[in-house]
Amino acid sequence: MPRAFDDAGATESPDELPVTPPLSELPAAFAALGGRCPDSSRVLAGSYVCDPSGRVIGLWLPVDAAPHELPASAVVLCDQQRPESIPQRSLAIRLEGDRLWIRYVSCGACARVMGHAFVGLLSQLDAEQLRFAQTRVGLPAEPLLTSAEAWRAACPQ
Repeated sequence: MPRAFDDAGATESPDELPVTPPLSELPAAFAALGGRCPDSSRVLAGSYVCDPSGRVIGLWLPVDAAPHELPASAVVLCDQQRPESIPQRSLAIRLEGDRLWIRYVSCGACARVMGHAFVGLLSQLDAEQLRFAQTRVGLPAEPLLTSAEAWRAACPQ
């Protein structure tokens, strides 16, 4: 049976290797993640974040056009609910593998719920894309939030 070696030369059987849970299925609204960036003249809704090779590494949607629930398997980085405040703002940030999930409601009391929903590949977002994401949901532009710990620390209290 094959064995895995760590840096110290110790071995463990493949059955003992840590198991990474599978990612949740992408909701239809976010199905473009990982695909080719569309021709900008054909984009009707949403805002695509693309890497230099033309692959979709993130997708923004109006919050009322995105699924309400974030994946249950994702790690909670921020869960700021302010239902008592007007206009009922909330910010939810989760990390599932490399997928950064954001649900920002800027006005939950408006006739049309206002805000943004996002899913993106955290490790592949460049500085400009990270800065945009941070400021779009009301967080400071600096420092750049490149890790789960950084996003957690930036969550408003």
